[in-house]
Order: sequence, then structure tokens, then C-alpha cells
Amino acid sequence: MNMIQGWNYNYFTDKFKYIPEKIHAVCIGTTQAHFAFDFSIYDVQGFNMAVWLNYFTYSKLLLEKYKNKIADQAVIFITLQYPIFLCDKNSSLTIDNALQYSKILFGKDPEASFMKQCIYRILPDCCFSQENFSGIRNIESRNKKVNHYKIWELEQMTESVINAWEKETNCNAFKYHLGSITRYHQTKMQNSINDVVEIINLCRKNQWIPVLTALPFSKIMNDRISEKFKKYYFYQCIEKIVEKTNCLWLDYSWDKRLEDINYYMDVWWLNERGRKRFTGIVLEEYERFSNP
Repeated sequence: MNMIQGWNYNYFTDKFKYIPEKIHAVCIGTTQAHFAFDFSIYDVQGFNMAVWLNYFTYSKLLLEKYKNKIADQAVIFITLQYPIFLCDKNSSLTIDNALQYSKILFGKDPEASFMKQCIYRILPDCCFSQENFSGIRNIESRNKKVNHYKIWELEQMTESVINAWEKETNCNAFKYHLGSITRYHQTKMQNSINDVVEIINLCRKNQWIPVLTALPFSKIMNDRISEKFKKYYFYQCIEKIVEKTNCLWLDYSWDKRLEDINYYMDVWWLNERGRKRFTGIVLEEYERFSNP
């Protein structure tokens, strides 16, 4: 994925204007995945389909939209990260939002005004939540090879990220306890599990090879997240999907090869150096698992 930026460049979605033919490796997912895969230096026709706020429902829409671009037997890396299984129908991008966004972004929607089309095209690509254009410039500077933040700044970032997760999921990853799992959470997790199973079935229907891929986090962030939170809200969900589908699962959520903070722009988004390292590891290990 080309990381070139500019004021008139839609950071996440302009790449779809240049999607190649006969893609043999695809990454789908949300913002973290967008910064996790870079196929450019490897001998594979790969494409990163991850975009801003792209949850499972929209991932499925993207695969259906571009299925004619994806070769038979292509590998589809279905990226997962905590707390993704708590972010389904009540996420920032619901299925209705995704359908509307897809119509506006990829086709003509007679019910959408010209101004609304412009807003839908620009805002998701240039802003994260309430951030403005200066946020894009900040990301560009953070995309350097070395992480220049001080320890207290990294700890503050970790606190901020996990608190933001709590606002969206109503679950605190710092202070997990058995009573944290409510019926509300169980429903959200089951819905997400079903969504992933649908994506896997779609892949197999189109002769693609789905691979569940847990994305990496820096050590400083992983150390702060409750192990029980990871077990009950993340790993158990993946285990249920694997049990249902027998899908291959590559787990990098706590990989010592990728815990170095200098692989990250902050505490969980990989930088240019980290992306290339991670992509190489994933491609090599997938090749080993698929050709024992």
C-alpha cells in the first residue's frame, strides 16, 4: 500500500482507484490493519483493503464489490484485534452506514446530495473521530522508522486508547472481572462471530483461502490489558470461529518479534518499518502452513 499523502489525497480510499487485477493476497480490516500490511516490497500481487472504521459488515461489502479483481486461490487475511468482537452492530459504522457509504463511495446514490457525497468521501479519509487535517500531518510525521515518544507519552496514549475502547464497547480492558461479561456483550460477540463466519463462507464460495490474522500490539500496550479480557473477549471468540469453520489462524497479538516500540507510530499502529516487517512474517508463515 502506497503511504504517499497530500491535502487532496483520500488517505484510506483513494487506493481503490488503483486496485490491480488478479490479486493474490488481500488484507481486510479496520484502521489498525490499514497500517499493518504493505505488500510493495514482496513478490506477491497484494492489496490492502482495510479502511477507516471498517468493521466486518463493510469488509464483506468490499470483498463482494471487488471480487472480480481477486484471483482464484487468493489468500484473504481477515484481521482481528481486541476489542473488535465488541464492535459489531453498535459500532461507529453499522451495516446501514456501510451500505450507504458504499453507494456513495463506489456508485451513484440518487438520495445523496452532491454536498453529502463530498462529505462522505472526505471526512472518513481525512479525520479520525474529531481530528482535522492536522491529524493527517501528525500521522505522516509519526510514520518514521523510529518511535520518538517518551515513556510517559506512550503510557498516556495507551490510557487514551483503552478508555476510548470502553466508551465504544462499555467494557474496561484494564479492569476486567468475571462480572464484566453481560448479556449485552455476549450478544455483540456472537453477532461478530457470525459476521466473521459469513466472510469465511464468502471466501470459500469464491475459491479464496481465508486466514484469520490477529494483529500485533506493542509490549507497552499489551502489558496494560488484562489477560482475562483478552481470553474472554478475544481468544475465545476466535476459537469458536475456528471450531465452526476450521479456518487457519495466525496469531501475532503478542508476538515478541513485533513488540518493539520502534515498530509503531504510537502504541498499536505499525509504522513504515513495522508494516514491512510484519507483512514479511505473515507471508512467510502462511507459505509454511499452506505448504508443509
